[in-house]
Amino acid sequence: MSSTVGFLEDTHLKNVTNGKQNLETADFEAQKVLVLNILTDITSGIRERSRLKHEKAAHPLAHVRLATKLDSLSRSARTELDTLEDILSKINGSKRLKKQYTEADIQNFKSTLGNLQEQFTTCEATIRQTLIDSPRKQRVNLDLTEPQNLKAATKEEELMATDSIRKWRQRDEEFDQQLQEIGEAVDRIGMVAAQIGERANVQAELAIETIGQVEGTTLEISSVTHKIKKLIKRQRRIECTIRIALIGTMLLLLAIFIYAFFSFIKSL
Repeated sequence: MSSTVGFLEDTHLKNVTNGKQNLETADFEAQKVLVLNILTDITSGIRERSRLKHEKAAHPLAHVRLATKLDSLSRSARTELDTLEDILSKINGSKRLKKQYTEADIQNFKSTLGNLQEQFTTCEATIRQTLIDSPRKQRVNLDLTEPQNLKAATKEEELMATDSIRKWRQRDEEFDQQLQEIGEAVDRIGMVAAQIGERANVQAELAIETIGQVEGTTLEISSVTHKIKKLIKRQRRIECTIRIALIGTMLLLLAIFIYAFFSFIKSL
């Protein structure tokens, strides 16, 4: 179960990351393909659920894993559909981006978004149906009718038959109770699995937010480092200019001193 949850968490994290990249680049087509892939996985999961419903030998954990997978895919599809809608709003709100498409393209984007939302609504309604038929409905029907054309049974045989019928009925009730308990246990496991999936999605979103904060901090550090380098270069240029000016001044004073010295000698 933990490996299944980990895989779903990684898949959700990957989808969210791709969705953010598509939103940043306003790539409607790439985001549309991402949503279509998720809806395809949901449809495949629904078909698998239908198969498990009719497979008597299916393990209860198979139903739980499938319920967890469908719940995670549903949340992922909802998130990426919202991102697709944000991309369309970004295109409509930017003159630069809108110039890249014709009016027909924009209308096709709107139509595509509406169709995908409708498909997701249909899938979500199907997912909400009961995952498996309740075992409480599966009762054991025993044929306890009296045989025909037989000799009258003795009192002892009647008592044995009555006792046998009573035992069969008792076993039937016990078996039905066990099936009911199994069904309730599967329902509880399914609820726990859904909660685990929800927590995994929350952790994935927190991880993405942390990554974004780290990237932002890294960019700020890089910006500060760049400014410091510029200040150091500027300081060095100023120091070189001052040194050159001092050397020039000293040479000028030396030349004046030499000129005055030779003038003094000539005057003698």
